Amino acid sequence: MKKLFYKHHKVVLGSFRGNIGSAFLPYQEINMKWNKVRRWYVSFLSVFTVIDKL
Repeated sequence: MKKLFYKHHKVVLGSFRGNIGSAFLPYQEINMKWNKVRRWYVSFLSVFTVIDKL
């Protein structure tokens, strides 16, 4: 398996990088949305703690 991989490593890595690039694009979008949600959630919680202290 390793010999076969090394024999075709340039072709494999090239297509692998392309696949990773196209596979990670939606992940980056999901990550950005998740960061927005998390930031909103943190500010939401901080507002609640302020109300709790009142």
